[in-house]
Amino acid sequence: MTHNMKEALKLLAFVAAMAVFCAVSPIGQNLTVFAVVLSFLVCIHELGHYIWFKRAGVQIEEFAIGMGSPVIARFKRKNGEVWSFRALLVGGYVKPVDDKVATPWGRMKAIIAGPAVNLVFAFFALIAALMLPTSNNIEVELVVVDSPAHVAGVEVFDDVIAVNGTVVSTADEYRAAMEAAPSTTVTFTFEKENGSIYDATITQNEDGNYGFMATHTRSGGPGMNVVDATVTSADVMVNSVPRFIDGVKQMVANSMADDAETDGEAAEGEEAPQAGMAGPNKFGEIMRTQMSGGLFAFLTTMASLSLVLGISNLIPLLPLDGGHVVATAFEMAGKPIPQKVLNVASALVAIPLIFLTFVWLFWDIIEMFI
Repeated sequence: MTHNMKEALKLLAFVAAMAVFCAVSPIGQNLTVFAVVLSFLVCIHELGHYIWFKRAGVQIEEFAIGMGSPVIARFKRKNGEVWSFRALLVGGYVKPVDDKVATPWGRMKAIIAGPAVNLVFAFFALIAALMLPTSNNIEVELVVVDSPAHVAGVEVFDDVIAVNGTVVSTADEYRAAMEAAPSTTVTFTFEKENGSIYDATITQNEDGNYGFMATHTRSGGPGMNVVDATVTSADVMVNSVPRFIDGVKQMVANSMADDAETDGEAAEGEEAPQAGMAGPNKFGEIMRTQMSGGLFAFLTTMASLSLVLGISNLIPLLPLDGGHVVATAFEMAGKPIPQKVLNVASALVAIPLIFLTFVWLFWDIIEMFI
């Protein structure tokens, strides 16, 4: 049996183990969704780097999906490249043999290609989503366990059809009705998938949340034409950077206040309270819930995650792609930064980043003891 066949069997065994874990445990389902989605987005990101490094004449030593050890599988190609799958599916990398073989401009294109692929994927995913058939349903996407909404019997996929007796069928109507609510106690009217209708009077908890998130779903009527969908998607992309910055500020503020809130994509009416930071299990649960809302929810969720991955990698700090862009720009200007300075700059960011990544990876476990 060849080396690559043995590695393929190891990879299949890992996939089979994940499938069993997914079948017997909700946690397994959450972690599987988290791993698959993140791995896909990282894979297309790294393929951007890989393709443009190859175009620049750079030989690749390793193409990796995942970080650290252990290595799940390692495939050797005839051209000497190693393609590996690693256990920590929170990143990836392309390791050139010597990227100095390429011109600075060739390296610049290869560095930018990774985030660019994520942004292009997000753009076309948004266009596809906006062209889907539409309707005016305000659908519950997430209900927090033991929250006021959960206690009141609200379930995922229930539609909000009225707020304090005011009928709502669009995101704007829903938002306006919530803003007009005279107190922290609101009577919602819901419709279940089987058509039954019920009222639920819900009072905000101490964090000011009702305990569910409802957003505008799309099914039924005609979607946007390709021109309108392209223009709308372009507008979203143009405004994504300031929204990303605002999101980071809000996340920091929430962490300091220990009060995390979630904005809905369209209706935005109900916050989904979370106890501090969400780890991979909770993050996977949120993604799984959102993606179960149909093709529109799936495409917009993938687009949002890809957009965040692309923008965050353009932050001008080493070892992120944005930092390498800055370093290469100095080199192109005839003022290369000494390698020792680059190494120190990378370490100053990478060490705390790695620590925070490990804390985040195991936060679901840590949260049980704090």
